[in-house]
Amino acid sequence: MRGSCTVCPQTVQERPADLDLYCYLTKAQGAMEAEMDRASQISEIVRADSAQEAVNGESFGSGVPGDLVGYEQAAAILGVPVGTLYAWVHYRRVPHVRLGRRLVKFSRVGLGRWLADRAVAVEVQS
Repeated sequence: MRGSCTVCPQTVQERPADLDLYCYLTKAQGAMEAEMDRASQISEIVRADSAQEAVNGESFGSGVPGDLVGYEQAAAILGVPVGTLYAWVHYRRVPHVRLGRRLVKFSRVGLGRWLADRAVAVEVQS
């Protein structure tokens, strides 16, 4: 039977019954590996910033003027829409600093820790 996979753009001559499942699992595994890479990068940033804080004796951020970011940069760091971040701030689900009635800032280190705390261990079944 000739056709194309519904998951990937591949065209096949002899289509096994489980090709869609194989392609889906391969795609999911690639996405999982990308997320694990991103989580390890965030973890490395948090470790480095935590070490710097231990040296400086600081508890929030690294003290560098560029450490505090606004909604758009924080949303990009977290990989979520800005609207979602507004909701999380409203419901106090994400660490932030309110510098005025409407001025909200986020610590890069605080966001990194918050993400690292929510990392889920993945069990790969073979």
